Amino acid sequence: MTLSRLRFHLTRSSGNRKTGPIPVTTSSRATCSPSCPFLLNGCYADGGGPLRLHWEKVTTGERGVSFAVNKDQDEAERLEDWSRWVD
Repeated sequence: MTLSRLRFHLTRSSGNRKTGPIPVTTSSRATCSPSCPFLLNGCYADGGGPLRLHWEKVTTGERGVSFAVNKDQDEAERLEDWSRWVD
């Protein structure tokens, strides 16, 4: 899988109780390492519920953007945050 075929989705403020209201990125299923001990064996994202539905949509391309666009969005957000501290 090449990086250009992967998808990423930025959630600016997570509604997940475990993470709290922080920015989180969801990436395509193909980013999972084949050596991960949780792959098909208790993976949090694969367990069902809203995260599983969201993850599948990112994986199929229904949601999210390419790595290059995600990188640009991250950089723009950092600049926006930085600009709040500059006169």
